[in-house]
Amino acid sequence: MSRWVHDPDENVRRVPTNALMRYGRRHPEQVVGLMGALLHDDSAYVRKNVAFCLGIMGLEHFRILVPNARNWDTCFML
Repeated sequence: MSRWVHDPDENVRRVPTNALMRYGRRHPEQVVGLMGALLHDDSAYVRKNVAFCLGIMGLEHFRILVPNARNWDTCFML
């Protein structure tokens, strides 16, 4: 995965985000470093995918951030 993160093709760089999202649900600390390398990617396509995947991982571990009637004023919109 770490080789794919640095590949010149944006389609190849996007692939690890989906795979890491699934793995990151159980092991987020091991995934955030690789996702961080793609967070500032030149391709908007890759950056949007990273943001989506991090959001999904965040929902798994930090459900309090999901807006509902009790926490609407303090939640973060994902």
